[in-house]
Amino acid sequence: MCLAVERRKRVRAARTRFNDLGREALRSGTFLLAATDRLEGTTALLQAFKTALRGRIEYLRRRDSRWEAVAVMATLEIALFHDDNLPRLPAETRRVLQDVNFPEGECGGPVWLVHALVHVGEVEADEVRAVLSDLLPGHRRVMLRKLDDRRPVTEGVRRVVAYPHKPVLARRDPDADGGWSAYDDEELALYVAWAGGAEGRFAARRFWLGPTRRWLARRRGEAIEEVASAAARHDADDGGQSSGHDVRIS
Repeated sequence: MCLAVERRKRVRAARTRFNDLGREALRSGTFLLAATDRLEGTTALLQAFKTALRGRIEYLRRRDSRWEAVAVMATLEIALFHDDNLPRLPAETRRVLQDVNFPEGECGGPVWLVHALVHVGEVEADEVRAVLSDLLPGHRRVMLRKLDDRRPVTEGVRRVVAYPHKPVLARRDPDADGGWSAYDDEELALYVAWAGGAEGRFAARRFWLGPTRRWLARRRGEAIEEVASAAARHDADDGGQSSGHDVRIS
C-alpha cells in the first residue's frame, strides 16, 4: 500500500514536470550505480552519484546555456542477484555485473539500479549519455531510450516513473521457471528492515535535478509571447476589437 501511494505521488510529480516538454527531448534511463553485498549504505551510493552529477551539470551550465534545460528525475531501484549464479547468467548480464566488480563467490550480490526520466532539452541525447558514462564507466551501465512513439507522452512518463516502484520482489534465477525467483524469507526480512529504516525510506531513494530558474523564466516568457501573438491575431481577425479578457499564464 505504501509503495502504491508513493508511485502515485511520483507519477503526479513527473507529469507536472515533464508532460508538456515534448517527446523528442525526453528519454527514459537506467543507471547502474554499483554491485555490493551490503544492503545498508546503498542510498549513500545514490547520494554520491547525485553529488557528482549535479557538480558536472553545473560546470557545463556555466559554459553552455543549452545544459540549463537538462533535468533528471530518478528513483533507486533494487535488483538482487546471487553471487554463485554469476557464471550461469546470460553473457551480456555477466559482463555488465563484472564491470561493476560484482562480488562473485562471496555472500550475496545485490545490484542497485536507478531508473530515471531525463529531459535533454537543447542538448543532444548522446552528449547527456557521454556525461553519465564518464561518471559511471563500464559496459551498459548507462542506458537512455526514447519514449515509445505508440503511446501518448503522458503514458510514457507514467510507465517510466512507475517502473522502479513495481510491487514485485524477485531475483534473477537461472534454475527457476521463467528465470525469476521470489526473495527467500531471510532476503525479504533484510529488505523490509532496510526499507523501514531512515536510510531506505522513499525520500532517501529519490533524486531530482531540475532545469535552472533562468531557463524556466525564459520558457515562461516564450509562452507569454506566443499567447500575446495569438491574441493579436485574434484581434486583427475580429476587426481590431479586443476580446476584453485578461490572459494569465501560470
